[in-house]
Amino acid sequence: MPCKPFDFWNPVPAGSSLCAKVTPTPADNNDFTARVVIMDADGGGKTFGKKALLKGPVCFPLEDRGYGINGTIGIGDDAPTVVLQILVKGPTGDTLFESKCKFSGANKQFTVSLVTVPA
Repeated sequence: MPCKPFDFWNPVPAGSSLCAKVTPTPADNNDFTARVVIMDADGGGKTFGKKALLKGPVCFPLEDRGYGINGTIGIGDDAPTVVLQILVKGPTGDTLFESKCKFSGANKQFTVSLVTVPA
């Protein structure tokens, strides 16, 4: 799937899950930060940090409402290449939407913003 820095995912049925993970190359290069924030209109949601994303995919259940998702990668001096994958799995586990972004470059920060719209 291509990387889009901003995208709307529509329709997302209730019972779906938003999942995310990061993968650095080389695998042992830890010189980066990573965070995925999932927020609904009422201020509820979840934040996944680097440690959880490295073990990922980590998932968050989506209710019948819209969500905003921000994925942020900050790359340090050692400049690993980092892949951030965010996807929506439907109620039966099939992938409905996916964003897979590859970031590189020393001392840079990258952001991906997504919006889910309920079915």
